[in-house]
Amino acid sequence: METGNTENKRAEYPQLTKLFKKWDILSANLKYGNFDAPLILPDLFLQVDNGCDVTQILESITEFLLPRKNLLSFYGDVKFFQFMLNYTPEEAGFTELTRLMREVRQAAGFRNRFKGIVHIDVNEWLHHVQDKRLVELMNYLAENSHDWMIVLTVRSSNKRKQQIEELAQLVARFLRTEELKLGLPKSEYYLSLLKEGLLNYGITLKPDAEALMSETIKELRSNKSFGGEHTVNMLALDIVYTIYSRQGSKSSELEAAELSEFAPESEYVTRAVRKMEMKKRIGFVD
Repeated sequence: METGNTENKRAEYPQLTKLFKKWDILSANLKYGNFDAPLILPDLFLQVDNGCDVTQILESITEFLLPRKNLLSFYGDVKFFQFMLNYTPEEAGFTELTRLMREVRQAAGFRNRFKGIVHIDVNEWLHHVQDKRLVELMNYLAENSHDWMIVLTVRSSNKRKQQIEELAQLVARFLRTEELKLGLPKSEYYLSLLKEGLLNYGITLKPDAEALMSETIKELRSNKSFGGEHTVNMLALDIVYTIYSRQGSKSSELEAAELSEFAPESEYVTRAVRKMEMKKRIGFVD
């Protein structure tokens, strides 16, 4: 189980911003209503591109909802937690549901009841939509939807479009869902992360070097296996390592010529792309 509430720089997702505006209007309007029944927000079914930081997305949703108590209540040791629903052979039973129940109890802590956001990554089940254990999971989630906002995520993929649609249809039989497709943040966001990472080591970029790194990031981002912030963080560390390994190097403002080995057409970028694609082939990236 992963939990978190960090204050790092956040990526902007236009679809999420649009949803927040709708929720803000909803919260304001509800203040003037006189309702006996509590409002229950729809759960979320998110298609996210490779490289999107799901933890950051959940943190953004949590921070938006926390002050709007008429939309969602939080109760327990954490505000949200993340759960990877691993696929297991049918003869093994449904140990994943048991594990999820255990994580819910852990999130509740001594309060013995959890209210908040439950995120479940269901990627591994896309090719098993007909598995009756998914119905068992959906029944369990539906029974607790009055206490939880359930966020289900799958990785966007044209090859798996039909499976994603079938899963979304199954989920909609049990939960009120709002479906969103979240694409990668803009290249400018990743450039700002790179500059921030370099600055931690006393390195800044002159305009020509910044322009070069912008093109490198665009080249990396254009690959369908792009690793998002992880890839950019590795780029920053590799630049720091290379610069400070040079004879007589000091913390400085770099020029483009000093970063030629990290240019878009460089061997470094070729290797980075190869590594990203290898991770996808062996299952680290969906």
